[in-house]
Amino acid sequence: MVPPSSLTIRATTAKPRPVPASGPVVVAPNHPNSLVDPLVVGLATPRRIHFVAKHTLFRFPLKLLLDWAGMIPVRRRQDAGTDGEANRQAGNLQTFEAAFAVLEQGGILGIFPEGITHDAPRLATIKTGPARIALGAEERHGFTLGVILLPVGLYFPRKASFRSDAVVVVGEPIRMAEWKERHRADPRQAVQALTELLETRLKSLLPQLSDEDQLLAQSVLEIYADRLPPPVGPAGASGAALELEHVKQVAAAIQRVR
Repeated sequence: MVPPSSLTIRATTAKPRPVPASGPVVVAPNHPNSLVDPLVVGLATPRRIHFVAKHTLFRFPLKLLLDWAGMIPVRRRQDAGTDGEANRQAGNLQTFEAAFAVLEQGGILGIFPEGITHDAPRLATIKTGPARIALGAEERHGFTLGVILLPVGLYFPRKASFRSDAVVVVGEPIRMAEWKERHRADPRQAVQALTELLETRLKSLLPQLSDEDQLLAQSVLEIYADRLPPPVGPAGASGAALELEHVKQVAAAIQRVR
């Protein structure tokens, strides 16, 4: 992870699909770079994003900054500690109410669905939180609120470098109104199915590699860069965005021969 103080962020979008300009949105990005990630996602839209963050961060003096930024504390199971499970669940009821309030006011809620930040070249297991909140907010309003669940991919080609680039890939929106009947028939199954769809959409935005295959992909790019087909990207895309497309091409080729 690169400390925010040592990173000059130059974010670009890899696809010309914007974050919706209005209406309730749950933004669900991957989480490769800790406290830098909310800053990068925030550059993709002029709208304020209220991120959910682990409650252990809400300690003085950082709490002052997080409160000012409109962040919402969540008590993760692994952070329960001496508070106990009952206190964790009670605290998370407050988290859900705060999240619902953001969406009911037409705002943007940000949740990192992996639940952890990590350096692996692939997604970690996706948690159900984004689906539960998005569907829960819609249920409270008879599925007329208009909540969108938005997968967002974050890619840092060289995140340990000073003045590192960041790429923000906005995925295809998932509209909660279309899940009305599935949720009414079986809420638990709807949450699980929506979580699986979110995971599939996120994986489509970014390369998915094992640690071993990441080394192979890096070698291929270094040795055969001038022989690879040109990556496809929108007009005016940055070098980092085009590099992401190249890495995805190589990752897909590796998967085909495995």
